[in-house]
Amino acid sequence: MHAELASIRQTHADLRAGQQKLKVILDDLAQEQKRMEGALIVYQEKKAEISSVLSTSSPEKTVEIDQVIDACTPLHKQLLCCYVYDCAIDDAIYFLGQALSRGRISLTNYLKEVRQLSRRQFIYRATLQKCRIKAKMPV
Repeated sequence: MHAELASIRQTHADLRAGQQKLKVILDDLAQEQKRMEGALIVYQEKKAEISSVLSTSSPEKTVEIDQVIDACTPLHKQLLCCYVYDCAIDDAIYFLGQALSRGRISLTNYLKEVRQLSRRQFIYRATLQKCRIKAKMPV
């Protein structure tokens, strides 16, 4: 009889612990649902904004992409610019290599241009690392 009562108490305690865990999980899910609903509202607003801009714009009207994409702080703007320049230099070096392999430029011109581009790329990458550290982003 004593063993049965102890077993029932243990089962009851286990059920209470499970109930607490379920309550915590449900609270977390409710918070996540609220966060997702907020993100959905922001998404729908941005989608409506883009749709209205697209419907009012004419095909003849050109928009500068650099004016559309803008960073929120000067640090983030500098980070974006350095990243873009770094990628552009990568592309330029690639196409210089293609031109060299096709015989469009000489080896001396290739080396001269790659050296200049690599120097600039080094500066952009160093600046990029410093900006990431300042912005507390992964390096």
